[in-house]
Amino acid sequence: MVNLAAWFKRYEWGYVEVEGGVFRATFATETDDEFDLFVFVEDDWVHLAVSPLLTAASMVEPGALLPILLRLNQRLTAARFALDSDGDVNLLADLPVAGATYAAFAQILDLLTEYVGRLVGELRRAAGNPGYQSPLFS
Repeated sequence: MVNLAAWFKRYEWGYVEVEGGVFRATFATETDDEFDLFVFVEDDWVHLAVSPLLTAASMVEPGALLPILLRLNQRLTAARFALDSDGDVNLLADLPVAGATYAAFAQILDLLTEYVGRLVGELRRAAGNPGYQSPLFS
């Protein structure tokens, strides 16, 4: 059974239930950048979203970042970049409720925080400098 509150406690992350069944935790990267992670269960899935990873306002030419995000999506395991209705970039992952365990939840949190730590700086540079090419994007 999925018990997000218990899983966050076991992972030793603070969290807030922002509305019925929607949990928000905040984490920091090694460079002290803070990000919000939202987690909720809907239908047969546990949905996780680092939102926003990049705001639309931080992008000089939002369309220039799309090919980079698509290339990165091809390389990511168990996660993907997506744009929300505001044009912000989010990092998403999902777990099927059937068979969801604390171990799988912890593994996804580890993966999301690793991706954010590794990619957000280069994505910010690309968002502010159209045409910027990082070796991480190849």
